[in-house]
Amino acid sequence: MSSDASLPLALHLCCELGYGFLTNEQLKPGDRYGPPTTISDLAFIDRYTGRRESTLIFASVLRAFYEHADWSQLHAFFTKRYGPTQILVNRGARKLTAPTDFRYAGREVNSYAGKKITANFKTDPSSVGLPEDLVQQLAVAGRASRERTGRPDPQPIAIGSALSIAFGGGGYMDLVYAGKPPGKYEADIRTEEATGKGGRAQSWKEWAELWSVVADWVYECDATLLENHMFDMPHSYKCHPTDEERMALLRGIKMSRKLLGTDAINAADAVRDVFKQLARGPTKFQGLEWDFLELKIDPHSREKFYTRFGRRDPNAKKTVEDLTKPVALDGRNRPVYDDVGPTELKQCPDTYNGLDWESWMLSIKGGDVIIAITPFQVSPWSMHD
Repeated sequence: MSSDASLPLALHLCCELGYGFLTNEQLKPGDRYGPPTTISDLAFIDRYTGRRESTLIFASVLRAFYEHADWSQLHAFFTKRYGPTQILVNRGARKLTAPTDFRYAGREVNSYAGKKITANFKTDPSSVGLPEDLVQQLAVAGRASRERTGRPDPQPIAIGSALSIAFGGGGYMDLVYAGKPPGKYEADIRTEEATGKGGRAQSWKEWAELWSVVADWVYECDATLLENHMFDMPHSYKCHPTDEERMALLRGIKMSRKLLGTDAINAADAVRDVFKQLARGPTKFQGLEWDFLELKIDPHSREKFYTRFGRRDPNAKKTVEDLTKPVALDGRNRPVYDDVGPTELKQCPDTYNGLDWESWMLSIKGGDVIIAITPFQVSPWSMHD
């Protein structure tokens, strides 16, 4: 199943704005979003930024989480904090090292390169089976996606496109439809048994919950390095500091979560916010498969598709409902399979389970004729493979 299945999300995921610079106000989560992306926007971003490179890095990071067998272990790692009375506890797992490879204009700018301190959290994600350079990968992905573009934040475009690359078409399908017909999404209910299961067993909500703690941990990493003068890479304020906050910063006090923005922090927050958007309205993101026709299919093939299967309804809810209705073909247009052997006729699965579709796709051989009877069955799960 195609790794491009989630590309249409690039047109529907927006950047969640945390601060209104024109009104000088702190926004509540979910209050305001940046503008949606148009097809021409996406073409511009793909041409002039590192969006494609960013997508692949985000996909690599997300894949490591998706393949992890025990998410309870990940939650335990990212949420663990050590208090003042635990200064000697587990010190070996809490060593934070200053970056050694950052250069600006060709010269080394970090005079603390290689220096280590003991943090109040666990610092090595490889100890729980994730990339050791997780923070650095997020920083690189974030920089690449934002390169030379004036959008508020194009990272959701890169992240949305990364989901099906990371999960595979079937895994992405499971998250979008949760094994239910379109319009009838039911979030997974975690049980005692399922708590430790890895990425494929999780819903959008559970992805959002995990990335909330990942994003907080990424903040702790960069804020602690900065506080200890071990971080010379560019950083910014997410909003204007108050006079009191400015004085605290001058005294060397750790920059607060709401203020500090680094490449890695912004990237981790963007991943969290993408999953939050998907979790808030899962059915809103169903039926987006139609956008694939505009994004990837040439005009001639697109018109042939419309002639046979009809066009998308302008009402988004109706589009989702119509995905499961049988395609109406008159006698003249109905395909004839008299010259095709019965073993070569492959009816699309009558299921919404990604594993079923993956198994079916693997059974297809050259010369087989695929029979689809609903628009859902000719969506990107199969139409462009």
